[in-house]
Amino acid sequence: VVGGAVVGGLGLGAGLLRRPEAPSLRALTRPAWSRVASWARVGGTGGVLAVALLVAVSALVVTLWVVAGRATVGDVVRGLNLDAVGGVVLAFAELAFLPNLVVWALAWLSGPGFAVGLGSRFSPTEVVPTPLPAVPLLGGLPAPDLVGPATAGAPVVLVVVGLVAGWYVHRRVRPTAGWHALAACAVTAATAGVLVATLVTLASGAAGPGRMASVGAHGWAVGGMVALGVLVGSALVVLPGDPFVRAGARRLLRVPDRDGTPAGED
Repeated sequence: VVGGAVVGGLGLGAGLLRRPEAPSLRALTRPAWSRVASWARVGGTGGVLAVALLVAVSALVVTLWVVAGRATVGDVVRGLNLDAVGGVVLAFAELAFLPNLVVWALAWLSGPGFAVGLGSRFSPTEVVPTPLPAVPLLGGLPAPDLVGPATAGAPVVLVVVGLVAGWYVHRRVRPTAGWHALAACAVTAATAGVLVATLVTLASGAAGPGRMASVGAHGWAVGGMVALGVLVGSALVVLPGDPFVRAGARRLLRVPDRDGTPAGED
């Protein structure tokens, strides 16, 4: 009932906003959004950008998984002995399941990994498979022989995404106090962490009785790792470019200004 109400409400709202005389979404949210400090607005947008990049990278990872496991996927499809109608129905069902797989790949990139059944574990450092349902896309999950030193460094992607989000924040933020830059990075990391935790929680839960009562990942564990990686990456870009931070560093190191006067002295 709740799901149906949410879907119907979103559809109704989207239809109302598409009317020619309807105001834009930006215009509707401007009264509330404009009350937020500029550094917080920039940080929030940077967090959304980070999540969008992570979802895009996760979709690429899923594509690589399916390509690597295409033989297993093909075996599952042939084993089902589907007719034309059954094949079409299965194809649409797989498309509906695909977003969950992308979110699981995000949990995999973050380090904690995910489970598809009790006792299973799929992470960059360890793969513990268990018998899976006859769902073709599940044949594309990473195999134990794919785990190695290269996959162990997968969480570095979080820092790289943080660097990109930090570059956006650096270009947009206009600090008027020494703590504004760090606060913008914190808001960026917190926004990304909360959004990812929500996505992972929605893509996890019970998918059936018995072993399938545990599917997905722990939302806040994944969100915490994402927040940490984005915070480190964004701080590496934003803080060195902040004028207040540079001035503090010059005073600490007693680096002279351009006129030869030691920093902090008139």
